[in-house]
Amino acid sequence: MQTLKTKTMIMLLIAVGLMIISGLFASMLQSDYYNVEIEDIRQDFGDGVQYSALLYRPKEATADNPLPAIVLSHGYLNNRELQAQNAVELSRRGFVVLAVDRLGHGHSALPDGVDNPLVGDSTGMVNAVEWLYQKDYVDTDKIGVSGHSMGGFDTAMTLVHYARAEGEAIQAYYADNGIDPDNATPEEIGNALAAGAEANKLGAALIQAWTAFYAAPMNTPVGNLAGKYDEFFYKESTPGSDEAEHNANLDPNDPNYSNDQQYEYLSKDFLESPTGIAFIEGIYADFSANQVEAGTYYTANGPENFSAQNPADEAFRVIYQPNEIHPRNHWSTESAEYIVDFFYASLGTPSGYEVVEASSMRWPVKEFFNFLGLIGFFLLLLPLTDLLLKTNLFKSLKNEPHETTEIKGWKRYVQFFGAGALITLLAGFLIRYFYSDAYGWGTHFFPTTEHFPQPTTNPVVLWAVAIGIISLIIYLIGYYWVGKKEGDTPAKVLNINGMNLGKTILLAFTIVFGLYLALFIIHGIFTTDFRIWTFNIRTFENIKVPTMLRYALLLTIYFSINGFIIANSRFNNLPEWLTTAIMAFFNVFGIFLVMMIQYLTFFSTGALWQWDMALGYIVLFPIIPVLILAAIFSRQLYLKTGNIWLSGFVNALLFTAIMVANTATNFNYILF
Repeated sequence: MQTLKTKTMIMLLIAVGLMIISGLFASMLQSDYYNVEIEDIRQDFGDGVQYSALLYRPKEATADNPLPAIVLSHGYLNNRELQAQNAVELSRRGFVVLAVDRLGHGHSALPDGVDNPLVGDSTGMVNAVEWLYQKDYVDTDKIGVSGHSMGGFDTAMTLVHYARAEGEAIQAYYADNGIDPDNATPEEIGNALAAGAEANKLGAALIQAWTAFYAAPMNTPVGNLAGKYDEFFYKESTPGSDEAEHNANLDPNDPNYSNDQQYEYLSKDFLESPTGIAFIEGIYADFSANQVEAGTYYTANGPENFSAQNPADEAFRVIYQPNEIHPRNHWSTESAEYIVDFFYASLGTPSGYEVVEASSMRWPVKEFFNFLGLIGFFLLLLPLTDLLLKTNLFKSLKNEPHETTEIKGWKRYVQFFGAGALITLLAGFLIRYFYSDAYGWGTHFFPTTEHFPQPTTNPVVLWAVAIGIISLIIYLIGYYWVGKKEGDTPAKVLNINGMNLGKTILLAFTIVFGLYLALFIIHGIFTTDFRIWTFNIRTFENIKVPTMLRYALLLTIYFSINGFIIANSRFNNLPEWLTTAIMAFFNVFGIFLVMMIQYLTFFSTGALWQWDMALGYIVLFPIIPVLILAAIFSRQLYLKTGNIWLSGFVNALLFTAIMVANTATNFNYILF
């Protein structure tokens, strides 16, 4: 007992220590050792909607020394922290940075009457620019914007907004002064252009992972960060080509639509595609090459060598082509270097700062400490459970696990390994039917509503419930075929009386509350969260809790069945750690396999195996660590209580909270 108590306390101290170390050092690194003030903003930017943003303000940014500023926007289903690599690197170089949660994402609300976060022209980026423009510590001649994916769309539409404002200002000057533009003098033309420049508040714009480009103010440098293996964009067929004619005749509702697409230019060919070349020709009319040179700054007079030491005093266009997939752009040293280079070249070196080479990167170290916090967060679950089970309220829940049997004979191995293999393969290969619009099982059987408002959560939840039921059927077939004869007693893991069931539910809520309390404290002190790439544990508002509970109720079906099978997969001739590892493998192998096929096909051919799952598999990246952790927690919590209900409730509550806090909503959250 003393040894168990000692182990519990050691694990508790390690978990808490990791979270504190994570918050402290991530905070130091993201604030350039507290030379950048980071403020968590929740306010209206001028259109009647509450926005959430992180403001990175270098201490040198004052009314006496205004500095360049940059608005950053994330992509669909993400949040402001996904632009942390750029915010950290730009702010430590002297740029004021405003990283905004897009409408319907993170902590930002949706406008009244809007039921889709994809609507709008710039969806908040223009408002953010105008908000920064009012700050006396911002150099209003040097405000830049950049966004990834859907944030790239925001960037493109913000360019359109200010191009339109510039054009209207020029026309207004002529009209107000009674000047015929066709007969204007050079002086009048110069005055008109000056009026247009005054209306344009964009000093630079860098589109990340978004092909479309419509218009830009005359003097605004524009860049495009185009991943060589972007799942969504930068592929096209030219008008009149056989491929274009072929694509035009395809039925988008045909499940094979995506596989039938034969693009003349894939994302890896963007530099030589008509769209890529047209982007450069938009400023360099004499461009005659059949391929754009990546990283070259093209002006009206041709290529120039702009840099931090030699910033541009004119508009330019540039395309960067990192060797990356779509979501890798916002977790990449290469992309972060391009973004630093772009804003150095377009906005110059901020006053009072020396040039820091783009290759000098601190954000990966910050992310390492964020990851340590993630480890501590999950590690805390087990000692916290142990401590709660020692209290008078919950100690009645602590029971011994049921006895085990041996695994021997071919039938027994088929029952165990064959069933696991079948379940994991079905889980992997069926997910397309639930998630893909080509099949639409998820959206058809589980449509988005105010009570279940997340368009990407619904199909995943429905898939999980279906796989749970299928898994249970396969397990029961194996049990009645061989397990019953071998002495298996699966129902024992379900045994619990009504009083203890209520206590189990309360304990599950207490455990998850304790984990999130630690997160909220760390965030409140250090303004950091726990993460690795797109797997993110972040804070949330109280209004999201009812939605989390509704989704968790459904996911309890999956996690309880999963826990039931894991608890009954124990054998006295196999170590606990080994069977736990095997069950974790079965939880994720099928999903991992289809992802591998998807991306190996993509990297080898330039075309995805399943085009209609371009977003689907990206959304599922975090599900692999989630299901591995779920297997571990299921086994450990079962060993502590002798039944599977605690693990079912804890896993459902915990992973639902993580999922709901991290993705987009199509409706504002409601209580009932």
